[in-house]
Amino acid sequence: MISKIRLVFAFLVFCLLLMALPIEAQEEETQLNWTLRNEHEHVIYIRFFSQDREVEWPGNGLTYPFDDNLNHTQALICKPGENICFGGFNGDRTKSWGIGEYGQGSCTSCCRYCGGNYPNVDILK
Repeated sequence: MISKIRLVFAFLVFCLLLMALPIEAQEEETQLNWTLRNEHEHVIYIRFFSQDREVEWPGNGLTYPFDDNLNHTQALICKPGENICFGGFNGDRTKSWGIGEYGQGSCTSCCRYCGGNYPNVDILK
């Protein structure tokens, strides 16, 4: 009998602990399509950086290489309204675009909001 009471008591404590844990609201994700064109004479390596959380695309220190002068669209899965900026650099790191290789620079027109419609092409020279 005492073991049943202990078991019920343990179950109730467990339930109370579960109810006390914070429940994170799941945010919806959406897509931002970003089109760039390389008009520089060499390959440009691009990363995208969230300004609202510690996320970058493509992630893990990787880059999107732009090695021709065609339009390339990157589809970024992001949080609605999230501010995202691009950063780019050339192979010998003598030139940079946007907020730079590590996302720590500043820019005047290299950021967009996730979920927005941006039909224009960013041309990198």
